[in-house]
Amino acid sequence: GGGAPLASVAAMPRWQQPVPPAMMRERSRTPRGPSRGGLAPGQSVGTVKRFANGWGFLLSDAAPGDIFVHAGDNPDIEGRPLEAGTEVAFTLTTDDSGKRKAVGVTPLGGGAAPWAPPQMFGGAPQFPAAPQFPAAPPFAAAPRFAAARPGPPAMMAQMPAKMPSHRMVGKVKRFSDGWGFLICDQVDGDVFIGKKDNPLIPDLVPGQHVSFVLSVEPNGKRCAGEAEISIPPASELAGTGRYTGIVKSWKGIWGLIVSESFAGDLFFGEKGNKELGHVEKDQLVEFEIMVNAKGKAEGINAVQVLER
Repeated sequence: GGGAPLASVAAMPRWQQPVPPAMMRERSRTPRGPSRGGLAPGQSVGTVKRFANGWGFLLSDAAPGDIFVHAGDNPDIEGRPLEAGTEVAFTLTTDDSGKRKAVGVTPLGGGAAPWAPPQMFGGAPQFPAAPQFPAAPPFAAAPRFAAARPGPPAMMAQMPAKMPSHRMVGKVKRFSDGWGFLICDQVDGDVFIGKKDNPLIPDLVPGQHVSFVLSVEPNGKRCAGEAEISIPPASELAGTGRYTGIVKSWKGIWGLIVSESFAGDLFFGEKGNKELGHVEKDQLVEFEIMVNAKGKAEGINAVQVLER
């Protein structure tokens, strides 16, 4: 191969001679966090969708939809912030109601430990440290959709009219006269929405959930297309206001509520609804939504509504 002849190697000072292969296997034992390659059996990898006040949701190929995560079930994240977009290792379980939740959540580390050159021949000179490469620019990872800066006219003329993206869900910030704006956790700033590009949508109201496809125009304007009304799960509405629904069933001390504002049934009981009074099936009620320590959405502070 391209190595030095044996005679040349022998003539070198000892500290310049090649390192024997056996010594090259020595590596530093710097402690590291778990990495994708070091997952325990049964663990999966996911990304933090959002996390605040000790609870939130993950997204993962291990299961469709949101996966609930609570600091009370995960001592490694209790009392510390968990940023949106953080990659974590976790074990997928289900609670008594069949809802998916994550336990054993741990932020992923940076991978394998770096190689450290061995000590050679009683403290002889060491190999120089490998050069440090600069971090990739922020747009390489593209965790969020930020506004693009307008470029020179010649450059903008070569760009497509719109740059399509994937489907996401946002909330109506305001809407009037056939147009308005959405806010979305995955996008920095407001997203324009209008009936001209979405002729099938009705007049929207603030707080309404809308599913859409994001596109970014050459001047940086973010627009919503292919918009549809989206009904979120009740847990997505926790702490966002009061809602109206109908008592689907009542078992004496607990029951279920259904509403046009969210998908599925909402649990509610006497403990969290002291002012509710006598309850009957098909009764109209107004209530708030919270997520309890088990990660389950629950109706609280409910009152009867006499007229629809």
